[in-house]
Amino acid sequence: MTFSMPKLIDLHQDLGYHILNGRLSRSLDEDDVNRHGDIPAYRRANLYIFVGAIFPMNVGDSPYSSRISRIYGEESQLFNITPFGSSTNIFQILSIYWRLVREYPSDLNIIRMADDISDNKINILLGLEGTDGLDDVSMVTPLYLAGLRLIGLTWNFDTKYAASCLSKKDYGLTGYGMELLNELNRLGIIIDLAHSSRNTMLEVIEESSLPVLNSHSNYKEIV
Repeated sequence: MTFSMPKLIDLHQDLGYHILNGRLSRSLDEDDVNRHGDIPAYRRANLYIFVGAIFPMNVGDSPYSSRISRIYGEESQLFNITPFGSSTNIFQILSIYWRLVREYPSDLNIIRMADDISDNKINILLGLEGTDGLDDVSMVTPLYLAGLRLIGLTWNFDTKYAASCLSKKDYGLTGYGMELLNELNRLGIIIDLAHSSRNTMLEVIEESSLPVLNSHSNYKEIV
């Protein structure tokens, strides 16, 4: 009996952020073990869909870098992350993913609706990791039109929308956060609770009219 490789769905790839910060100098169609992924590695793994993360944080001198490095268990310049996101970073990384699709049209594809999924390509679902660079809820519509289909409410810093998993005061979902949740539900954008605080998670699950996702977190228990 022979077994075929199952199709793989990866819910978090930081590809765009690494390209923005100059970490991926070689072409994406070259095999390079020193990066998160590339087309040859994706093909070997039979990767069908991955969430192309859009990480909005700025790199720079930060008092939080040592704490974050301890949490992740590694030292890296990329952990010199300030607690301030940038809408410019969001649109730059969005542009990077679209550029990759133009450069590798036979391999990569961006999903905006279910019918966009290709059986022969590596499909990318664009997702924002943290609302730090989301200046206002009105930004959601242009991001949606640019292909964004998933938004994580926080990374490791609190935002005006929600408390994060590292919050010292778990205030959960704010009034702005409730406004954002309603807009995401209206557009059908997936809400990702990875990195969110306990109260944020519970309040979003209670208030959302659509199912939510927890893409890359540990679970306390399964019931």
